[in-house]
Amino acid sequence: MAWQEERVPDGEYLASCAANTTQLAYCVEAPQVRAELVRQVSDAPCREGKSWGVDAQGLWLSRGCMGDFLLKHETDDRRDAVNARRLVECKSADRRRSFCATDARGGATLAAVLGHSPCKQGESWDWNEGGVWVDHGCSGIFELAGIRDSSGAPALFPRCYLSVGEPLASEWEAECYALHLGKQVSCNARSSCAELTANIRRGCRAKGDVAPKFCAKYFAGKD
Repeated sequence: MAWQEERVPDGEYLASCAANTTQLAYCVEAPQVRAELVRQVSDAPCREGKSWGVDAQGLWLSRGCMGDFLLKHETDDRRDAVNARRLVECKSADRRRSFCATDARGGATLAAVLGHSPCKQGESWDWNEGGVWVDHGCSGIFELAGIRDSSGAPALFPRCYLSVGEPLASEWEAECYALHLGKQVSCNARSSCAELTANIRRGCRAKGDVAPKFCAKYFAGKD
């Protein structure tokens, strides 16, 4: 059994797990952890409920299943942390336009001006879902607003490249863009891995018989 974490981290992360025998064994032991098979690595099929699954003890595998699993685990401390202020500093050096990449899907407001040049939204600064831009010498500290999920709870957006590493996140990002899903769909590796891979699967389904070859790995082990 391949163990990836001695301590289960909060938030979203990737675990590569393998069951070397037919016996059930746990890859991650954590109550109420949520798991999603992202890629099957083994020749043996990974079928949820048959060769892998989640129960009260954690993520288990059996029957030779080997794959990459996207896991989510949140403690009360992490949920409380979403109420903390999120600030980003962005400076227009030499009065040139500069973009400060961050998760700004909830919006941004100017919290403080740094320097002597004025900062006026829409003229010398603004935001989009990928971050904050400044221009004409505007330099400031910007507060990023949180947003809420469909249940009304504060939404967390762990960046995918921080969760699984830049190489894999960049691979997913490139495959997402290759599907030409349009500007309304986020393929940015600064989104969560769950959102990024879900968009890829939706795009692959939409392509049908003309889907790129890489789509197959996103559906391995799925009926």
